[in-house]
Amino acid sequence: MKRSGVLTTYSIALPSRLALHENGFHIYLNKGEGYRNATIASLTKIEGFESVNMQHKIACNPDVKSLRD
Repeated sequence: MKRSGVLTTYSIALPSRLALHENGFHIYLNKGEGYRNATIASLTKIEGFESVNMQHKIACNPDVKSLRD
């Protein structure tokens, strides 16, 4: 994936987000009226989306394990 690329998924599950975070992605929430929440991940910071505070999520869920193949 190019550094300017963006990954999107309907998954908002913490294990999925944690796997992306552990691999260097910045995690964002895409939400709006008329569609369900989704995750956006990018290797570079992007504007216009709400950043997900992964450190807080990890602190609140100390036993969470990232999604692995």
